Amino acid sequence: MKIDNDGYYQDLDEGRYWDEVAEEDFKDSLRASREARTAKKRAIRKEVEKQLKAAGVQKSTHEIRGAKIEVNCLTCKSKFTARVADRKRGWAKYCSKSCKAKKQTNWSWL
Repeated sequence: MKIDNDGYYQDLDEGRYWDEVAEEDFKDSLRASREARTAKKRAIRKEVEKQLKAAGVQKSTHEIRGAKIEVNCLTCKSKFTARVADRKRGWAKYCSKSCKAKKQTNWSWL
């Protein structure tokens, strides 16, 4: 340990300096990884938008809940509008609850 003329410990000061340098390096690496993740998400979003545009799906500008697509009901074969996200989940197969109930009810035992 080095002691100054004033009785100040220089080693402690140097230790604090290197701690600050290490902290700044850590923050820089976090910032860089965050920017990389953001750029990757942005690229994925652009690719999805390009694919939706190629498929003819238009994203609604005035609604909050994403892109929509026209689909045929499995029961009555009529067309209805469904969200793309719901279709990906396996939802939005029927135009109404009554159509779903008709398809869901099994009358084979009669």
